[in-house]
Amino acid sequence: MNKKTFKLPFIILTLFALIYFSISSFTYSETWNNSDTFWSYVIKFYPGYSVAFKSRAYWEATEKKDYPKAMEDYNKSIALNAHDASAYIGRGNVYGLTGQHDLALNDFSSAIQIDSQNMDGYRNRAVTYIILKQYQNALTDINHAIGLLPASADLKDIRGYAYFVLNNYSECIKNYDFVITNNPSTVRAYFYEGLAYFNLKDYKKASEFLTKTLELNPNYPDAERFRGEALKAMRHSKI
Repeated sequence: MNKKTFKLPFIILTLFALIYFSISSFTYSETWNNSDTFWSYVIKFYPGYSVAFKSRAYWEATEKKDYPKAMEDYNKSIALNAHDASAYIGRGNVYGLTGQHDLALNDFSSAIQIDSQNMDGYRNRAVTYIILKQYQNALTDINHAIGLLPASADLKDIRGYAYFVLNNYSECIKNYDFVITNNPSTVRAYFYEGLAYFNLKDYKKASEFLTKTLELNPNYPDAERFRGEALKAMRHSKI
């Protein structure tokens, strides 16, 4: 089957939501309800305070979706403190959200150079590598991230997908089994595990996981089609 016809749009939509607006990817202080006003006030009296620019940038990116203004503030924060890994991650996220993935890679790499134990840097760079179809690089980075946070179902979700596109279906299944055990409502875990079984020609397992996908989301793209193909293959095997 031609997997490339369906897989990349899913990973962009689902993982961008998961990664680029992850609270752990930014440093932000909810001091006032209108944090834009608060951090502007701080900047007025302390224009050399890099955290204020970084925190306002977060607000601009996540609440206002004003990416040019967020980029401007991240640039100022980094100019004031070039050794703040989280500022590079924040700016990298904005680059990713605006489709500038090569620049996002550079910023995530800078964050990792500053802090080699920075899980967010490895994770976000892995997602960016997936978007750029550099799947082996993505797998290397997500393995680093999992080494830092081994119990994360979200990270195993990303690694499961990386294994899937690299045609390592047995490892894909292991990772999605972990995701389903720890977060049984993750629809795409059932979907990709079903496709992994489909490619291994275990059509019974494939149909079971794709059926579960449709139970959780009756409109999940391609699930009905591949479930139908699995059931058809099962019928033919009995002839």
